[in-house]
Amino acid sequence: MSAAEARGARPDEVDRAIECCGAAFGGKDAQRAAHMTDFFARIHKEDPNFRPENSRVVLFNGRIVSVVQIFERETLIGGVPVKMGGLGSVGTLPQFRRRGFGTLALQDALRFMEREGYDLSLLFTGIHDYYAREGWRVFEHASALTASVPQGLANDGAGGRRPVRWPEELPALMRLYNQFNRGATGPIQRSEAYWLRHVRWRPFEERQFTAAYENGRMVAYLRYSGDGMLEEAAYVQGGRAAAASLAVEALRGREQTRVMPGALTLRRGLEGRGFAFQEEPLRWLMFRIVNLKSLLKKLAPGMAERLQNSPASEWGADAVRRIRIEAELTEPAELKIDGGSVEVVDVDPSDEGGLSVRLKLTHAEAIDLVLGQLPVETALPIGVSDEAQEAVKSLFPMRRYVWHSRDNF
Repeated sequence: MSAAEARGARPDEVDRAIECCGAAFGGKDAQRAAHMTDFFARIHKEDPNFRPENSRVVLFNGRIVSVVQIFERETLIGGVPVKMGGLGSVGTLPQFRRRGFGTLALQDALRFMEREGYDLSLLFTGIHDYYAREGWRVFEHASALTASVPQGLANDGAGGRRPVRWPEELPALMRLYNQFNRGATGPIQRSEAYWLRHVRWRPFEERQFTAAYENGRMVAYLRYSGDGMLEEAAYVQGGRAAAASLAVEALRGREQTRVMPGALTLRRGLEGRGFAFQEEPLRWLMFRIVNLKSLLKKLAPGMAERLQNSPASEWGADAVRRIRIEAELTEPAELKIDGGSVEVVDVDPSDEGGLSVRLKLTHAEAIDLVLGQLPVETALPIGVSDEAQEAVKSLFPMRRYVWHSRDNF
């Protein structure tokens, strides 16, 4: 039997890789396979970051039998962009399944991301066990809101609401998105090319975006997909009420609403209008840390600033402090705290005597730590001083996680 080969697609193989994805999702239904092939062609070729080698393929007897697509993104953690590899278009031809080709493609994708300097990887799935075998972990901290729409929603009389003129008003939309997500954790950085091209991936109508204006300036926008789903919202400081009014107008006449993670900031404004929400956990996000050391290096300047402004600002002023983070599936990393500065340094496994704090984490805990979902006090070893505990909490603060579902890959 011929050996399987896993590698990046060559330029002349991209269309065959896309056809493999379409056939994998379409199965024996030729019409569905053609539809899915068209969809995958759009999300691959319209992606401004697309490169042929980001299509990781497995060839068997010269035929592409399995594909994993890596979508290169910059995601924000506390406003700091880090390099993330989004995995999508994962599929194996039906007649070649259960032979390890999909796992081979996944392993090759991980090695590729390690070589190319990715910090994190994210995927969306309902088959958790399959991806968990290669280290991805379910992210337990994303949720949506559901509620019945109150009868007789009153029009608050606010004016200046209308659909966004696309793409003429894209600069205003981008400014609002960037301003609103400054300092956030979860959203991706969207270039102008991304804004213009990502609306071609799925059905798009200009009226999906509505905005509120004051004195000709856009102060809030809402992305509404119909059927009662609020997908994304952003607003200027003091503009929450305007954004909530956009949501009320969109939902008028609907019976139910579902508020996705990208619009959760509307909760308070809608509750004030009679909505009674229930949380709906979304367990289809799975993360994997690709390079913990690289990730922490990008976050270090923000860590130093927070430490200097914390009750533990003097921690490290009189002596160098060292925090070692050891997590499953990734190389350990060490933070050196010296006079308020935070530096990520190489780990010397033989030198443990000078450690101030040692965090031993599962991979899921490490993901939660960097994404601001882990109460640090639960991970600290017994005996850590109050000052050290405050210092570590300032380095890894709790955060609200946001994801915009239209950015799925």
